[in-house]
Amino acid sequence: NNDSIITAAFDYGTDGYLIKSEITPGKLVDEVEGFLV
Repeated sequence: NNDSIITAAFDYGTDGYLIKSEITPGKLVDEVEGFLV
């Protein structure tokens, strides 16, 4: 179940996640840039 995996990830300190079917190359670049700033 994906919900249990996501819940466990947040328990370990995850700030967010990306959904593979909704990500575009441009959005991925934006997310990485936001992480590095």
